[in-house]
Amino acid sequence: MSRRSRLWWLTALLASVAGTMYGRLLPESFSYGYFGFASCPGHDATSEISAVLWPVAAWVPLFWYGGGPVVVLAFAVHWLASWLGRPWIGRLFAWISAVALVLVAGSGPVAVAVDLVLDRGCLDVWGGLEGVAYLTGWQVGPAAAALCMLAAVRNPRYLVRRTLRARWFRRGLAVSAALGLLAFAPVSDFVPGPVGKCGDSRDPEQVFLCTMHQRGLFTKVGDHLALAYGRRQCAAFPAPGIDPYLIASICPPAAEVARRERAAEQAEIQAEDARSQKICDANRHRPRVRPVRVAHDRIFTDYGVIEALETEDWDDDLLTTAQDDGLVATGPGHLMILTHSDYENCVTVEAYRQRPPLEKKGWDRVVEVGYASPSGTIELGDAMGGPQMPNMAFAGKGTYRIRVHYREPAWEEFTPQHLLIQIFPGRRGQRAVHHD
Repeated sequence: MSRRSRLWWLTALLASVAGTMYGRLLPESFSYGYFGFASCPGHDATSEISAVLWPVAAWVPLFWYGGGPVVVLAFAVHWLASWLGRPWIGRLFAWISAVALVLVAGSGPVAVAVDLVLDRGCLDVWGGLEGVAYLTGWQVGPAAAALCMLAAVRNPRYLVRRTLRARWFRRGLAVSAALGLLAFAPVSDFVPGPVGKCGDSRDPEQVFLCTMHQRGLFTKVGDHLALAYGRRQCAAFPAPGIDPYLIASICPPAAEVARRERAAEQAEIQAEDARSQKICDANRHRPRVRPVRVAHDRIFTDYGVIEALETEDWDDDLLTTAQDDGLVATGPGHLMILTHSDYENCVTVEAYRQRPPLEKKGWDRVVEVGYASPSGTIELGDAMGGPQMPNMAFAGKGTYRIRVHYREPAWEEFTPQHLLIQIFPGRRGQRAVHHD
């Protein structure tokens, strides 16, 4: 075994060690989100390979520690084969080991490179530079080790020159090049035509093509083939499995079915809204004393949080406090009320100049808390956005008492839940549970 070969083997082992050390320095977890339509075959292929080969990486010790055991084993086999006078056995084993190491623990960097060459938007699919460093950074070591293994067992230069000059090699290379050019040459039937921005055109065919492309269908073939597919679908409509919304723009029968379905869905939504509003109106609170301000609204929350936020310092961990209480919590300039996220809320907010009479009958919970308003703006609404209720801090900035009444919905009938929120001036004081 030559000195050059031994150096390459040593470099391969050091690369595996470096990959292991990098992996130990990574945080325990990393999370990110991506929404888009980028085509990233490297990312997809890596996901598929990982799903199949992950048990190998997890349970076969040869691939632990950045592939270091594979490097050591391949070196031992190569050395022994060279000592026995059969170096080709060692080279073959090293090649197989290097390929296995790349597939099991080193395909990430190659996949990232392929994706970035095809579409730079794929960087977001990988989670940006931070995601690439976390997901594939540790694989650079095993990939480099595999390359060093191949370099350690490569043929001497005179054998390489002999191979390059051989007639069979030159003819095979010419044939491979010709086939490669044919493979990458565009075929007329599979060249997509120009498609305008979706929404910019009222042409039925353009709308159909935009709908197809937005769903990721027929993005790699000619538009005339996509249109032919749509017309065949229309001819077979209403056969089972045909989506009327997909072909509605070029198929009148499908458009009529889609229109009727949308109308039925809208009518159902309106009927449900009317039913909920009727329940809210029928159970509207009748105050015992005249309030200064009154506001009613029907609120459907994304996460069961209704809040008033007067400050940009929203990271005050108030949600944890509210969850411990189960109904309401306050902080400086931040009021949070929790309800069930799957049910609508009939909300009534009343502002008083002085403490109103306590009402417990008909309510499941009544809790009173203090609140400091730094700006004099108490506007309740869904925490995730949407219209806010009117400002109830009629006395301006200062301290108020917030009394929250809650009534559960009829769970089986899916009726709204009810909230009565009474606001009046007062000291912050302690939290008081009037009814639970």
